Amino acid sequence: MSSQPTKTQNQQAKIQNRKMPLQFVFLVPFVVQVVVAVGLTSYLSFCSERQTALLNQVVLGTTLFLGLVTAQWFAKPLFQLINASLATANGGAEQRIGKDIPVNELEEMTQQLHESLEKFTKVFRASPDPILISTWAEGRFIEVNDSFLSLFGYTREEVIGFTSVDLGLGINLEERAQVIQRLQAEGVIRNLEFDCCSKAGEIKTFLLSAEMIEIDGQACILFVSKDITERKQAELTLKDSEAKLSSILSSAGAVIARFRLFTNQDWTYEYFSAGTEAIFGYSPKELKANKTLWISRIHPEDVKTVIPQIFESVFAERQTKVEFRFQHRDGIWRWISDIIVPYRDEFADCWVVTCVEVDITERKIANEALQKLNANLEFQVAERTAQLQQALEFEAMLKRITDKVRDSLDESQILQTAVQELAVVLGATCCNTALYDLESGTSTIYYEYATINPGAQARRIQIAAFPEVYQQLLQGQSCQFCSISPNPVRGRVVMLACPIKDDQGVLGDLWLINQPDIAFNEPEIRLVQQVATQCAIALRQARLYQAAMAQVKELEKLHRLKDDFLDTVSHELRSPLSNIKVALSLLEVTLKQAGFYDAEPNRVERYLQILRNECQREISLINDLLDLSRLDAENDPLSLTTLDLSTWISPIVESFTERVRTQQQILSINIPTDLPVLTTESALLERVVTELLHNACKYTPASQQILMTADAFSNRLRLIVSNSGVEISESELDRIFDKFYRIPNSDPWKHGGTGLGLALVKKLVEHLGGTIKATASNGWTTFTVELPIRPTQC
Repeated sequence: MSSQPTKTQNQQAKIQNRKMPLQFVFLVPFVVQVVVAVGLTSYLSFCSERQTALLNQVVLGTTLFLGLVTAQWFAKPLFQLINASLATANGGAEQRIGKDIPVNELEEMTQQLHESLEKFTKVFRASPDPILISTWAEGRFIEVNDSFLSLFGYTREEVIGFTSVDLGLGINLEERAQVIQRLQAEGVIRNLEFDCCSKAGEIKTFLLSAEMIEIDGQACILFVSKDITERKQAELTLKDSEAKLSSILSSAGAVIARFRLFTNQDWTYEYFSAGTEAIFGYSPKELKANKTLWISRIHPEDVKTVIPQIFESVFAERQTKVEFRFQHRDGIWRWISDIIVPYRDEFADCWVVTCVEVDITERKIANEALQKLNANLEFQVAERTAQLQQALEFEAMLKRITDKVRDSLDESQILQTAVQELAVVLGATCCNTALYDLESGTSTIYYEYATINPGAQARRIQIAAFPEVYQQLLQGQSCQFCSISPNPVRGRVVMLACPIKDDQGVLGDLWLINQPDIAFNEPEIRLVQQVATQCAIALRQARLYQAAMAQVKELEKLHRLKDDFLDTVSHELRSPLSNIKVALSLLEVTLKQAGFYDAEPNRVERYLQILRNECQREISLINDLLDLSRLDAENDPLSLTTLDLSTWISPIVESFTERVRTQQQILSINIPTDLPVLTTESALLERVVTELLHNACKYTPASQQILMTADAFSNRLRLIVSNSGVEISESELDRIFDKFYRIPNSDPWKHGGTGLGLALVKKLVEHLGGTIKATASNGWTTFTVELPIRPTQC
């Protein structure tokens, strides 16, 4: 016979079904304690030893307090609720639980408890730290969270019901027995460090916290661990680095010290590394025992600045570096470099200061020597720079004086320039220069530049009156001296005298005068000597120029006399030659009338022709001389006409046709018809063309060419006459236009000449406003005439 379950039976079933989750109720206070402890332990891994001790005390008190509170808070109502649920299942629906909870609220409270347990289960499983529960007797795992499974690489089925030995976690029975023994003695384990092996064989280091708990009357152990594998590796790396650093510092002679500085500026030493005796002369024990010993050995001058600087950097938690003198036990002062590294210890309410101290005495000594060397070098560089700057200024002044005096041919200007420049650059109170007259034995001051008491200019001094000075100057030697007795005008002064001399002798001197306490140094004396040398060169050059100009004037005078003589002679000879020419014509008529032509006509005609030719030759020479004289005077204005060169030149060329044919020469004329109309004096241009063609026919051998061409460019007309078969040398080209100059051995036809033809051509071309030049190359000689198409005189 079957029946429906009653409401009481259903409640019992629900309670029975929820029995396993209720086991976690007993874990709540312990989990809270462990989580708090693990969290604080994570922080402790980054704290100092003293901080760790203080925090351990705080953790222990906190966990005990939270355990009591949470146990009372959770356990009492939960046990009441469980008892009420069981009573309700047994039929006591109207019974009240205690005095405060009616039975009819049981289901609601049960539901809330179930939800709370589910939330706790989620927290348990989601914790980032591995949490596990094992039995006390056998150590079999009855519950683990997901962090444990993830960290060790197992599934839940592989873990539940097995021991750590079964899983190969690396915890053997002996180690577990030690944990059980410690739990029995202390009831709790905090921060026990141990190594475990994951499923994959990876060794990990954990901090383990454990407590004894009871679940459903069974003794169990709750384990909460913290993975510190990375921290341990970092610690190992840090220890290795510290060992290396300690080795380096030890080999470098450095000392590490640590002390605590409190807010009242009191301090205690905690640590001194090896090497303190080598640097300070005292052992770590001595320095720790007497905290004022270290400061008392600092130099009194340094302690006033170093100690406040250290305190200031520590209180500001700022790293700093100080250097000071420390008196070693042997009494020798040594330089110490101290790097201060502070940090704040909040729990101890002080600053922990680490110092790295190094003996830098040798470096300081080397630095001081280097500084002295640098100072000496800087002084030398500055001195050398000043010398170079002075040398550059002197060089610039010397160049300036040289340019001025060499460009001048005036002796007064040369001396004035030198005196003024020297006085300004050297800052002398007075500078003057004198020229010697050795025949009269005097020295005359030609120029003076003075800032005070001038008045020596034009003064004449007898050289014999001061033999001690002028004897050195006449030998070409400079001298510097102080006046023995004060000068009535200047007082006591320093004087420098330098001769103005060249390879031909002494011309004069340069004097510089200064205050008695300001002597002239070697560079200044050398500058004065160089200026004196330049003055000597300029003076000699000026005198040579004056002599040359005197000679030029004399030559010009002679040239004028010559021209006047030639002009006079030409005029005087022209009239007799004209008379001779007329007489020859009358003689020819007379001879013909007397019958001499009939007797010997050829002989008489030959004699008469010789007389005519020579007479004409002399007349031509006289005409050329008169033309040259007139052109030199430049008094004749141009009588300008316009002409077409291509038609104008034909009659002139025609007059040479027979001569060219007779001498078997080749004459070519190439005058373009499109040349611009030329404005010039026709008679003078005809004289130029005739003379150039005559000169070409005269010097061109048989079968060679004579070529005449013309062109126009840039408002100028160019006429070119060339002949082949003869080439004039470069040395002859420079003189070809000189008066009376004839090229030797270059007249194949033996026509002779006066040497005035080309000189007259050049004068005529220049009178027409043009130019002429002669060139020779490749067996050709070329004369090029350039004329303005329209002269500027128009």
